Amino acid sequence: MANPSEKKNDSSCLGCLLYVFGIPLWFAVSYVNWFGALCGAAAVLFYICTIYRKHRMEQQKFDNSFSSFDGKYDSMEDTDLVKLVVSDALKSRFDTEAKPISKTSLKLRSLYTVIYVAINFLLIHFLYERSFTIFLCTALTLLYTHIFLRADTLTMLAAAAKKNPDTPIHHLIEKDVIEGRTTAKRLCACGAVLMLASLAAFFTLHAHAQWTFEKDEGGYCVTGFRPGLFFVEDEIPHTYKKKPVVAIGARAFIGNSLITEMEIPDSVVRIGGKAFRGCKNLKSIEIPQGVTEIRGNTFESCSSLEKVKLHDGIVKIHAYAFRKCSSLETITLPAGITQIHGNTFEDCKELRSIEIPEGVTCIRAHAFRGCSDLRSVSVPDSLEEIRSSAFRDCDELEEIEIPQDTMVDERAFKDSPTKVSRRK
Repeated sequence: MANPSEKKNDSSCLGCLLYVFGIPLWFAVSYVNWFGALCGAAAVLFYICTIYRKHRMEQQKFDNSFSSFDGKYDSMEDTDLVKLVVSDALKSRFDTEAKPISKTSLKLRSLYTVIYVAINFLLIHFLYERSFTIFLCTALTLLYTHIFLRADTLTMLAAAAKKNPDTPIHHLIEKDVIEGRTTAKRLCACGAVLMLASLAAFFTLHAHAQWTFEKDEGGYCVTGFRPGLFFVEDEIPHTYKKKPVVAIGARAFIGNSLITEMEIPDSVVRIGGKAFRGCKNLKSIEIPQGVTEIRGNTFESCSSLEKVKLHDGIVKIHAYAFRKCSSLETITLPAGITQIHGNTFEDCKELRSIEIPEGVTCIRAHAFRGCSDLRSVSVPDSLEEIRSSAFRDCDELEEIEIPQDTMVDERAFKDSPTKVSRRK
């Protein structure tokens, strides 16, 4: 019988090849960054060295020393008995230092590994919620480990023996089993590399901020943002796919507590409603020249917002725009507005003074309600009307001077100690 050690291209090479190309392919299609590429290159080098050592260190020894077991093997149906007989055969067939490995087991484990890597890739790349991603990847790893361990040599041979009861055991072993003194270590190393590669891919993908966009008239609109794990980017990209970023979508950053500052590019001409609502750690913002409206609830409940820079090209600030910005002490309103809409500055408890620009004709209901530290209000001669509860619960507002003909609702200063005087 030919010496199997001379067979350079046995089917067990398939397992090694799958291990070699699984991780690098993962990183190749990930296009993450230089760190991910470096990890992929390291994985390639590791497995190339593994294959080289495999063909140098593994020796195959085949003989026909199992004939004594063939009698026990005939007509066996019990799986445990099959495993016992095959186990005894393996022990007598290989020396004490050798670790018999089934080529079928290697191929199955290789297949499981590739599937595991592929699913991990999909989870890490396409799931937005990090904690959910980690949970799923952990569950997948436990499942993979369980299935991986079940595809052992003894189980594979027992299944083959039960499936082929007329084939002598030694023929099955000669056909499917090789000796591998280092195979167990390599399999453990493979698992370790897979886990390290998973972590490397996760951290490299999430190291930098991730922005989401959708097409908009004249360019792209930012629809979402997730800060990086290690790098903090506080500037919206000026371009995407070589086209300008022209808008911030409605609810784009809603409830994002990780944002402390945000630089908006000059190309942006529209900011959607509730875009920054609930960004409780946002401290400052500057509105670019192209934006002409501050839509409803845009900065509502930004409790740390201290500084807002508006320009005179803004012609409308919608209702609730700065409601519950409890750290806002002062703001310069743009000269182009004509009304202070309802609830615009409601519950801005640190707001101490406000100068309403010339041209404003109406202060609508609840516009400054609950501004408990408001002490100074300057109103223009153009003001025609102050509506219900506009300055309600302004505990520190002791006096205000308004034009002679301004209409004031009887509840405009309800629960406030304000003395209203008319200009002569």
